[in-house]
Amino acid sequence: MKENWQVVLAGEGGQGLVVAGILLGEAAVMDGKNAAQTASYGIASRGGLTQSEVVISDGDIAYPAVEDPDIVLALSRGALDKYYGKVSEECIIIYDSSLIPGDFKGKRVFGLPLSDKVEGLKKEKGLRVALNVLSLGALSGRTGVVSLNALEEAIKKQFKRGFETNRESLKAGFDMARSSCYFCSQ
Repeated sequence: MKENWQVVLAGEGGQGLVVAGILLGEAAVMDGKNAAQTASYGIASRGGLTQSEVVISDGDIAYPAVEDPDIVLALSRGALDKYYGKVSEECIIIYDSSLIPGDFKGKRVFGLPLSDKVEGLKKEKGLRVALNVLSLGALSGRTGVVSLNALEEAIKKQFKRGFETNRESLKAGFDMARSSCYFCSQ
């Protein structure tokens, strides 16, 4: 497993990316790592570009912000445009293909229909599924940056009420990433 990760969670205000960053950092600590989390907001909290950055390391963290991302989760077109083609070829980019149409090429660029999965779970099971939690599951399932168990514990700590729904959302995203044909050849 990689010793250091620089992760960017980017999208629009209101998608819960700051909470997702906090959960990711908490999960890293529960996995025995060090973590630092920062966030930035666009002019408008809802609809403006928002991102959360998480630095995860086995050792000390000298600088708490992301300088060269290893992973980018993009939940809006603006977020994808900010990073696509501007990060190293080794950076894993996971984007919401149900919100961001187009064919984005790259050996580590993966589109998953995350929002469609959220809507499907709402209709199928009547769950109040959160895109941010489902996306964290997909991120963990694809990259192994943190364990699924640690994410579950972080969610349990953060959301005393609604834990079961959030855990199911997390697992759905994790399973989606693990079983997706997009990843079969990787």
